[in-house]
Amino acid sequence: AGVEIGLAAMYISLAAPNLGLDVGFCACIHNEKDLIEDIGISPTLYLGIGYKSNDTQYHCPIYDTKVPIPDSDINQKPPIEEYVKYV
Repeated sequence: AGVEIGLAAMYISLAAPNLGLDVGFCACIHNEKDLIEDIGISPTLYLGIGYKSNDTQYHCPIYDTKVPIPDSDINQKPPIEEYVKYV
């Protein structure tokens, strides 16, 4: 099922920008046992689809305050010419 999940995720992630949406993958699933209890399945990956936010903070429910998003290079993409070459 892993190949099929990967293919479906790839097609979704390629189609979403054409609809003005952003996508993000995450495979670091740390609470797998809790998810199995809550929703009855074990996720293989997370695929976020939506509108990108330029926020650099989020509301942390533990501290009940805004804290910096733990990412040192928020929204830092190289120019497309650095990794796409046309021949």
